[in-house]
Amino acid sequence: MNRRLAAILVADVVGYSRMMGEDEAQALAALQHLRDDLFEPEVASRSGKVIKRIGDGWLVEFESAVEAVSCALGVQDKLAKKDIALRIGIHIGDIVHEGDDIFGDGVNVAARLEAVAGAGQIVISNDVRRLISSLISRSFHDNGIVHLKNIIEPVWIWSWPDRLPVPAAEPDRFGRKPRVFVGEFETTQNDAQDVARAVCEDLSTMFSRQTALILVDDKESADYLVGGSVRSAGPRYRVVAHLTHRETGEQVWSERYDETDEDVFRLQDQCGIKVASAVRVRISINEAGYVDDLPLEKLTVEQLLNVAARCYMSTSRDIWLRARQALELALQHDPDNWMAYAMLCYEATSELDFGWRRLPNEDAVRTCRYIERAVRLNPNSDVVRMTHAKVLLAVKKDHAAAKAEAELALKLNKNFMHAVAQMAMIEAYLGNAAVAMTLARQAVEDDASHPYLFYFLRQAGISFAVLGQYDQAAEYFMKADLAAPGLPANLMGLAASRQLLGNTEGARETMAKLTSIAPQFNLQELEAWPFRDPSGWVPIREALEAAGARKMPPISVVGRRLTS
Repeated sequence: MNRRLAAILVADVVGYSRMMGEDEAQALAALQHLRDDLFEPEVASRSGKVIKRIGDGWLVEFESAVEAVSCALGVQDKLAKKDIALRIGIHIGDIVHEGDDIFGDGVNVAARLEAVAGAGQIVISNDVRRLISSLISRSFHDNGIVHLKNIIEPVWIWSWPDRLPVPAAEPDRFGRKPRVFVGEFETTQNDAQDVARAVCEDLSTMFSRQTALILVDDKESADYLVGGSVRSAGPRYRVVAHLTHRETGEQVWSERYDETDEDVFRLQDQCGIKVASAVRVRISINEAGYVDDLPLEKLTVEQLLNVAARCYMSTSRDIWLRARQALELALQHDPDNWMAYAMLCYEATSELDFGWRRLPNEDAVRTCRYIERAVRLNPNSDVVRMTHAKVLLAVKKDHAAAKAEAELALKLNKNFMHAVAQMAMIEAYLGNAAVAMTLARQAVEDDASHPYLFYFLRQAGISFAVLGQYDQAAEYFMKADLAAPGLPANLMGLAASRQLLGNTEGARETMAKLTSIAPQFNLQELEAWPFRDPSGWVPIREALEAAGARKMPPISVVGRRLTS
């Protein structure tokens, strides 16, 4: 028995029976032209072997996955403006030769992949995607892990030129994006009914635009249910929203929003955006929890993104490094994943914010390249625009460009608190005190249970310190340290603020705590805050020196302990 590994391509004419019914002679002529002039010559040019013709289809063997996919792309390109269409499936696996025929896993899976493809589409397995990712420039779309008919193991599938128009098969629960159903927001009050109905409609619209979720109109097919209630008292409205896991009934998240506004449309807009933003974050965290014990190599792109997002809730650099590994794997699977590029840039610039290290030149260059690619891939993402603003401020020190990008992020989503906090810092470094303080407070006060509250508190602390409001700065840095104990950046800001307030003893105690947690901390390697006027950094640096910060790295330190 001759068993070996091969790339198998299965192709079939879409709607051939209908074509035969409408005009048999024309259908036969079209099939012959396709076979003799297009398909089989393309196979031969790619060193493929037609094993057999199956009515209006083919079974083809290739020694290389790259040649198989190149052949499929070449055929589909040539058929783009023809009146006849093919669907194609490709898998690489074990096959067995028996006479002039072949059998085995490679053939069975390829046949099932062809069956789920649409007209003009190519569907490939992840085994094929992995082999071609760096060698073929075309972008294949991730359709998750699905259970194919009569195939025991689930298969991770990718499609070109677009995603499958309908679910190819029931995807494995954790191989696809989570599905969300928006239910009614209940109310017994007539004057609140319009608001309740509008909040529900607005949420449906917002979720339909989010790339990380799938909005469904069938409650039973959803993974998560969003609902709530609305109550009113004159111009005051109370909106309660909750997120529930449908299968377990577990309440993942709940929040109350009290709004006072004569403009009902503005109130609906505020509540809708806040709820949609909160749900997006909570679902990502919850989804990542299901795969905590799995090796990253076993995860899909969506799972890898969720793992990275959850890691970013931590204040441990070791966990942040796991996020980086997850995102780099995601890009290996999907080199055009804009979210992975943006998140890697967020991670790199946040190392500065957290006080873990200065950004080496090669990392700075790569970060700029990655964010520029993310912007090209998805210029209408609030996450991408916010991260671009972060890079422009932290890496390039381009305050005007950073402000323009933050404004774009807020135009896309005015209640995106990361963008609000980023804009607060930009305005502070530009010296726009009143605007910066208003934005800083807005980010902190928007959601008291936000997973990134510690980050917003520190951003507020930096904004007030830059503006010379050291009492407010100390308060926010202290709250940030309580929310995320032991981060060097929190303690550094608190030490400097206390010293500038004249609290020398408190400043020295804080610096002692900082250097015990981060022995490598020293002024020589410290990244300066990006003031538009560099002289603005001088009092902060002098305050840190007065509080006891080292000027040079400690000689005795071996290795680097960078987190609590």
